[in-house]
Amino acid sequence: MNLAGVFDGRNAARGWRVRAEHLDDIAVAGFTTVRLPVCWWGYAQSSYPYRLDGRILDAVEAVLGEAWARDLAVVLTMHHADAVYGDPQGSVDQLVAIWRQIAERFAAATGALAFELLNEPHPPMTPGQWNALLPTVLGGVRDVDANRLVVIGGAEGSTVGSLRHLELPPDDHLLATVHYYQPFHFTHQGAPWQVGAAAWLGTGWGPAADRAAVTSDLAEAVAWSQRARVPLYVGEFGALDRADQGSRVRWTHWVRRNSTASDYRGPTGTSAPTSEPMTSVATRGARICSMPSPGNRPAMTPRRITTARAPNRERPRPSIIFARRTHR
Repeated sequence: MNLAGVFDGRNAARGWRVRAEHLDDIAVAGFTTVRLPVCWWGYAQSSYPYRLDGRILDAVEAVLGEAWARDLAVVLTMHHADAVYGDPQGSVDQLVAIWRQIAERFAAATGALAFELLNEPHPPMTPGQWNALLPTVLGGVRDVDANRLVVIGGAEGSTVGSLRHLELPPDDHLLATVHYYQPFHFTHQGAPWQVGAAAWLGTGWGPAADRAAVTSDLAEAVAWSQRARVPLYVGEFGALDRADQGSRVRWTHWVRRNSTASDYRGPTGTSAPTSEPMTSVATRGARICSMPSPGNRPAMTPRRITTARAPNRERPRPSIIFARRTHR
């Protein structure tokens, strides 16, 4: 579950406040992970040593503590680092410095925590530039924390297609991520920030061809995960409420169904995650995505990042794990 709009406003603009009852509702609903977007760039000095405002670290830590008190794992992101997209080489020192400070602050974290190095890397930064930056940026975290789970997406907006060009550094504690919004004209119809989106209003979803396209997309993601032997995390997916509710429900169900097949065969099988700690295991060569358990580091017996569970059902293990986007 994404906690969008809390700390990810540009220029240190604060959004809505996460209250205890929000996290209670998330946990009671069966979610086991929250993704917390933060625009760290807006809280950092613009010149060396790029020191972060301690108040944002305190505020983020408070939310983490409340999440961990409810046994929720947290993925902490780097949102709206616009300088990185525009000038990767010129901004890499600041990106590394910020991540090093975050890693230092949470090195002794008592709950399950992962770092997402950059939300939706995108042009003008190219895949080659992002791949070249990754060892340096990851190194900033590893200088402080050798075993922290780190989340990385491809440089074309973390889409499924971006995986084709993603070259991950050698590291045993990485998680690849994708954000899934296809077909875009359906999920983003009427989006006020998207040029031309008003013309997409009325787009429905549900015929066999629509379902087959989603299945094909997610099968491609699983195939990449199997080849790369890196777990896969669907960090965002969703359809705006301008689409008709029936189509939104059908699309969400189909994405969920195809994202949690225990032994991926296309549109077959559903699952709900187990809650017990488990090591990364093979599912046709692809490791099941999971979170580290701080009490078991450095062996990194992980806990799973997932969105929903059904406590009274048989629980096959998913090939992909995912988080649903919230819009506020």
